[in-house]
Amino acid sequence: MHRLVLFAERAGGVLLFLVMCLVTASAASRYAFARPMLDGDDLARLLLLPAILFGLVGACLHGEHIQVDLLWERLGPVGRRRIDVGARAVTLLIVGAMAIASIGRVFDIYSGRQGTFELRMPFWPFFAAASVGLCCAALVLAIHAFRGGKVRLGATSGEA
Repeated sequence: MHRLVLFAERAGGVLLFLVMCLVTASAASRYAFARPMLDGDDLARLLLLPAILFGLVGACLHGEHIQVDLLWERLGPVGRRRIDVGARAVTLLIVGAMAIASIGRVFDIYSGRQGTFELRMPFWPFFAAASVGLCCAALVLAIHAFRGGKVRLGATSGEA
């Protein structure tokens, strides 16, 4: 599991770096040369989706996603544990359903031959990468849930 999380976090970081490079290059070409980069904005948007979903893997595992702790803070250890288990189960169900739906969406986009406007680059590889990120997040959440929230990632990552 450590390798899966490490892969997902690095993939998300690389994709986010590519988005930054594309946006910078597109802005520079637009303002410095008065010629916009072909499909630069579309590619940046298409790369942003898998970057976010690969980042979801680490966020879900480390508990760094958005949480509302108003009720949780007022409860004792047993109540907190129940809320944690319930929240983990709901998150797993939602991310799992999204992962399953995303696989079907990739096949729909592939068969529809959709692409960018100017270069006609196909959409499906970007959606497939996003689907892989969602499936990784669902897998990590499932492992995390079945281990009772105790996942040891090694000396550098600490314990989640």
